[in-house]
Amino acid sequence: MARSETRRIVREPTDPAEDTKGGTVAVPRIATLDGFAEAATGSSAVALAELLPETLVRVETENSTYRILVCNPLSRAVLVEGGRFFPQPTPARLSGATFGGSLLRLGWIVLGMRMEIHCAEGPVVTSSVQRIVITRFDSGAAWRASAQTAAVAE
Repeated sequence: MARSETRRIVREPTDPAEDTKGGTVAVPRIATLDGFAEAATGSSAVALAELLPETLVRVETENSTYRILVCNPLSRAVLVEGGRFFPQPTPARLSGATFGGSLLRLGWIVLGMRMEIHCAEGPVVTSSVQRIVITRFDSGAAWRASAQTAAVAE
């Protein structure tokens, strides 16, 4: 089966009027677990767990640019700034990469996928990632201090 083809999944119809194709429903391959795993590993990606603390990651999505300062790579704790939800550096947890559904590649930023970021106001799902730039940010501690000062001042 070609990667872009759809799979036929057999299931019981919930409504007899719905059973127009003999109990099967066409599902795009990307909507299956195999398709998600294939797409999530076949792209350029960054694992937060492999980055050092104080690393700055600039992520350009379809709609915004985000600056993400890695605070604790293993717990995925970050400071994020950018887009309409993060006008100033905000403490958050970068949950991972998603296509917008319930599947999530934990702790990763993946080209072509969306970032899921959790902050005090709740989860934020970005538009699709177009570009990732990683910088060892020597003055990351200064950026963190300015973010903490801004949070205290509010």
